[in-house]
Amino acid sequence: LRGPLVQEATPVRRRWVWVGAAALVLAGSAVEWDLRNANSNVVYLGLILAGYTLIRRAPGLAGTLIGLSVSLKLFSGLLLVWLAVRGATRAAVAGAATVALLWGVAPVAVFGVTGAAQLYSGWFEQIRIVADPAAYQ
Repeated sequence: LRGPLVQEATPVRRRWVWVGAAALVLAGSAVEWDLRNANSNVVYLGLILAGYTLIRRAPGLAGTLIGLSVSLKLFSGLLLVWLAVRGATRAAVAGAATVALLWGVAPVAVFGVTGAAQLYSGWFEQIRIVADPAAYQ
């Protein structure tokens, strides 16, 4: 809980215990639900917080952790844009490279070109079915 506050001003860093206690009180129920249902939100959150903590000390590792979080939740891809805008280009490049490796190279290495194409085709078909307005009538 203390790690993400490293980037903050001294008065905020001095209050890390209070910030952590408030976070536990406010998020305790959601964290318990996530763990009980074997969901990935806590892992996703941990990757994001660890990445944020490491931006100044190890930007490559920070970007890699954020890139891993994109594989769990696509929404965190917005953090790559935020990193690029904030000037943390090493972290943004490492995150984008991690995403490219996990979403491009790894499926081809595991399933081959045709298998990876079938995998992504199936995903796009699922998106098409879910996005079809007729499915909700």
